[in-house]
Amino acid sequence: MTLKLMIVDDHAVVRDGLQRLLETDAGFGVTASVGTGHGALEAANTCEPDIVLMDISLPDMDGIAVTEILSRRSPNTKIVMLTMHTDEELACKAFGAGAHAYIPKNATFEELARTLRIVAAGGLVIGAGLHNKLGEELVRRRTRRQAEPSLTKREVEVLRLGAEGRSNKEIAEALYVSVGTVKVHIRTICGKIGASNRTQMVMKATRLGLLT
Repeated sequence: MTLKLMIVDDHAVVRDGLQRLLETDAGFGVTASVGTGHGALEAANTCEPDIVLMDISLPDMDGIAVTEILSRRSPNTKIVMLTMHTDEELACKAFGAGAHAYIPKNATFEELARTLRIVAAGGLVIGAGLHNKLGEELVRRRTRRQAEPSLTKREVEVLRLGAEGRSNKEIAEALYVSVGTVKVHIRTICGKIGASNRTQMVMKATRLGLLT
């Protein structure tokens, strides 16, 4: 199966070079290549990548902030930080935001390809020289993620619209589905987060950070 990748970097030369390298491997396909954080958020909704290669230094918002938003909106999309920054504190913040790997830009293509395959299989990867402070953070992150409910992209959309005070009919019209489908999604969300009605659903989702 070919992994769908999205490259996020503010340098076009870097994006083009990465795309050419990655597409030499039959296991990888680049479905989007963007240079800004907002561009990444928009593109992710369209191409639904399996893995995002994310730089930290972006012109409009930093890659860690983009990572946090993407990890909430698209929990099935995995994020690999590929950056020149090798500071352990930044790496900790990246993993705390939802990153699955943090590797330097001077990594070899073999190291990058191996990282992508490990991440695709559900693993976490720490770049060379960054292991000292990250072990404890990764344990905390895995424990926190295991405790959090996992919502599908459509459930997140229903949740957000519900939090805006939309009726079931309005949500159905916005998402081009039936009212019955919306009700099923709401029941499923309530079951996942332990809520008994729409009001509790929004309150609990807010406390869990599912609406950020």
